[in-house]
Amino acid sequence: MREESYNLVLDVCREISDNADATKTLQNICHLIVDRINAKMCVIALYDADENRLIVRGAYGLYLTELET
Repeated sequence: MREESYNLVLDVCREISDNADATKTLQNICHLIVDRINAKMCVIALYDADENRLIVRGAYGLYLTELET
């Protein structure tokens, strides 16, 4: 289990370092997490302090009409 978690972290880091497009990177990370932990969905949201809200930046397994960029 520990090795699987370590490999997931390494693959997430690799995805971040290999991709310049932030939205595509977060989408890929969501897909990677869903595959690795056998989940149904994954969502990555960032907090916008100015607007006091969460903004979805990556998702897999959840229908979204569009992601803000």
